[in-house]
Order: sequence, then structure tokens, then C-alpha cells
Amino acid sequence: MNFLHLKYLIEVEKYESISKAAQHLYINQPRLSKIIKEIEEEANIKIFERHNKGVVPTTKGREFLSQAKKIVQEVDYLKNMYQDDPHKLNLDICVPRSSYISEAFIEYLKMDNNMKKKLNLNYRETNSFDTIQNVYDGENNLGIVRFPLRDQDYYFNILNLKELTYEKLFTFDYQILISKDNPLKDKDIYMKDLKKQIVRYDEKVLHSDLNEALYEKTISSKLLYYSVDQLQLQAVENTDTRTQITLHAILHQLILSPNHQISASNQPVDLKLYRARYPQRMKSKDQAVYAEKECPRCGSNFVPDQDGCCSYCGYRLPIDNSKWRILEQ
Repeated sequence: MNFLHLKYLIEVEKYESISKAAQHLYINQPRLSKIIKEIEEEANIKIFERHNKGVVPTTKGREFLSQAKKIVQEVDYLKNMYQDDPHKLNLDICVPRSSYISEAFIEYLKMDNNMKKKLNLNYRETNSFDTIQNVYDGENNLGIVRFPLRDQDYYFNILNLKELTYEKLFTFDYQILISKDNPLKDKDIYMKDLKKQIVRYDEKVLHSDLNEALYEKTISSKLLYYSVDQLQLQAVENTDTRTQITLHAILHQLILSPNHQISASNQPVDLKLYRARYPQRMKSKDQAVYAEKECPRCGSNFVPDQDGCCSYCGYRLPIDNSKWRILEQ
């Protein structure tokens, strides 16, 4: 039984009308009627009787509502104990993860200096499906969903089935950001033109990927330390099966020479890395790649050998093709 739904019942008793209560609660009447019916079925009693002027509680309904009011009062008391101003309005909003939405709310609050004094805002980011469900369950007062225009009918059907009130805010097109020197800058751009382009890549992620790719190539008993910095992405090439990138970087190494002297090396390098175009990430444990906990052929608990094969039956295990690997030149 939903706590918020108890509040709905109290509002119905107050207004002696489902339609007036629904209007005050900012939900539609069929949804409120459905909530009442669900609670009555769950409690196995009839809470309201309907007549030509509205609704009135039954005898058992009055008992139920009396207990519901006590529960609501106790919960509200607990909430108000830790609020600076118990008279503030509570707005629980659920939105997609996006900077432009959060920035819009910040600007909205700035428009009215008294807004912060009037409102307790609980701002939560999640996906569109969870947003719809949270509003339906009463966990949030308001939700914003975002979806491709081609899926509009699908989402509208979900909202209509759940009897939620909605309004379209705006539509927007995808934008591509390119430099003034990009050969596509004066052309009509199609998806096929982007095969050799990269739209966005996080440098921190790229730095981590490169360090991991270099590990197997550079590690030796003579190498004490290595790192890379000053990364520059030079080129991206996509085929049907894999992506290849060219990087320029500075490789720093500390090397132990045969006479036990330590020498430092800081040299520019051009590296080519590749991985699957549509990678399948495998489970991993202790740096060894696992497709399953047991060998899919013989069923034994395995420790992969240096060739990535089951140490019992020799079955070659799938590798993690989401990792970038150095292209040997």
C-alpha cells in the first residue's frame, strides 16, 4: 500500500468528490478512481460510497481513514523535525541525465529569489522508463522524459496506459561539432561521412586505455616505470569489424641498464591501436579474461594459460575485444 495513496484518500474525504480531489492533486480522475479501487481490494473493504453529489466514507471507511490520517501525521511530523521551514512545498522531480536540464532548473530558481524559501526541491536523475514508473507510483510529483522522435507513439502509449497527464515541451535535432579545418565543414553531412570521423572521446579514458594497451608491449625486467602524456588523436578509421586510431604521445620510461644504472627516456611516439567496432565485454578476474566461470567445453574450473586456453582441455576461450591493442608495425 503506497503511502502517497493514503494522502489521496484523505483528500477525497475532504472534498467529498473524486473529481475535485483529483483536480487538487493534479492527477486525472480515472487514475484516482483506479487507486481507490486498488486500495479497497487490498484492504478488502469498501471505503467510499458514491451518491449523486459525490462520495462519503462507509463505516469501515471512516475507521480506515482515521488510521490513515494518524500514519500521515506521524510521517509528516518526522519529516518536519529536520526541515528549516515545515511550510515549504515539496517538489520531487525525476529527469534524464543531462546538463542542459539541470542548468535550466538552476536558472529557473534564480528567476525568483523567494523560490528557495518556498520550495524543497528533490532533484533526481534517471532514465525515461524509471521516470514514468516513479511518477506513476507517486514517488515523484513531476517527471521529464526524453526520447527519439521515431519512438514518440511508443512513449505516448505508455503514458496513456498509465493515465498520466503529459505535455510536449520541445523537440530538437542532433548537432555535430567540427573544427573550422574539418573537410566536412561546408558539406551536407550524412552518416556515411562520419565513418572516418570521431565526434567525442574522453581524454582521460583514452589515457587509461593507452596505458593498458602499452603494458604487454613494454613490460620487461629492465623496465622500472613507464607513463604516457600529451596525447593527441591523429586519425580514426572504421571498418565493418573494427576501429583503428592513431595517437601521438610522449612515452616516459625508467630503464635499468646491464650495469645497474637507471636511465630516463622521454620520447615522442606514434601509435596505432585497434579494437572491435562493436565490442563484447567479457567478465574478468585477476587480469585473466573469462567467458564463464567454468570452461564452456569441459565444465572444469579453469585458469587460462598464456594463449588464453583452458588448462584442462585446451579450449580457446573468447578474448575481451573491447580493449584497445597495439597494432604491430
